Amino acid sequence: MPAINHPFQPLFALLRADEFEVYVVGGAVRDWLQGTCPKDVDMVTNEPLSSLDERIEGAALIATKVPLLHFKRDVSVDVSQWEGTNIVSHLRQRDFTMNAMAIDVSGNVIDPLDGRIALEQKTLQLASPKSLYTDPVRILRAFRFRAASGFIISAETMSAIRTEKYKLRDVAKERIGLEMRKIITSSNAEAVLNELDHEHVLPYIFPEYTKTSPLSFYGVKEEWERWLLLSDQWKVNMTPVFRKWGLATSVVRAYHIRHRLMQSVRTHAPSKKEIYTYGVHVHLQVDRLVSTVDEQFTSKEEQIKQLANLIPIETRKDLLLQPRELLTHFQRTPGRWLGLMMERLESEVVEGTLKNDKQTLWQRAKELDDEN
Repeated sequence: MPAINHPFQPLFALLRADEFEVYVVGGAVRDWLQGTCPKDVDMVTNEPLSSLDERIEGAALIATKVPLLHFKRDVSVDVSQWEGTNIVSHLRQRDFTMNAMAIDVSGNVIDPLDGRIALEQKTLQLASPKSLYTDPVRILRAFRFRAASGFIISAETMSAIRTEKYKLRDVAKERIGLEMRKIITSSNAEAVLNELDHEHVLPYIFPEYTKTSPLSFYGVKEEWERWLLLSDQWKVNMTPVFRKWGLATSVVRAYHIRHRLMQSVRTHAPSKKEIYTYGVHVHLQVDRLVSTVDEQFTSKEEQIKQLANLIPIETRKDLLLQPRELLTHFQRTPGRWLGLMMERLESEVVEGTLKNDKQTLWQRAKELDDEN
């Protein structure tokens, strides 16, 4: 195969590729051959990473399962030592043939497994019969490529998926979460998730899920909306799943609030307390989502807006009596009593049974103190 023009020459020069073997591999090669300029570049070499670290300003050695040298220039770059005895043996250990190509410093494409043909045919073919056994998360990666770019999973690859899918139980949950989030935000996510269900892969990802009908996203695009619909239709409690996937606490909480609201809006009228606690914006989001997917649901949007306008404060900080004033007046140290008193004052102001003015709040605080 003749040498090709490519944008990686500055990286080869930075690594002094004329002194040892170094190659661009995997997704960056695939993307470039498809006419897309990659944002992330993986490179492999036979040179010890410690010696490269000394040459590259701003580089950092990362102690992952496969040690990496990471640095940024115009793109994000990860350099690792190749697995095997040479570049060809390394490529044979990658996931799919379309990712088992490399470019050397002269622009030559090393393609021992006909990955370029697979790429042109948009076919996912395993680079090795042991590919999924070695790293079962590649099962989800196959479906992710299918969801994002419409690749066809070859019969041989699908057969291996059916054989090795049980090993997904042993994969780090964070890696599963990363692939699933990429799948659910893809353009063809709905069809691919239904394929994962059809191939009985999902029980190894969501052990307690119960399918009642094919999954439908009703045209919604936002990730949180899609997770709510999956949870609602397939009866999956995503809150503990997200925690195992290592998502940020704020992200898990945001989902959990919306999940609870989605269950309650169908059977309960909105309340001032809920609107104040979770926010009018969140209530309106969930109301509109349920209105989209449930023909029998009557939107409560106007009721939510009317109740929100009746709530005199947005946060506890808007109360005209604050904790430091209570501490000074009652001459006590902070404790549970203070939290309970502020909670009662806040709740009664929100419900409209107590005015948010200083004199009224002081009178009520003294009454609460006498009660306790």
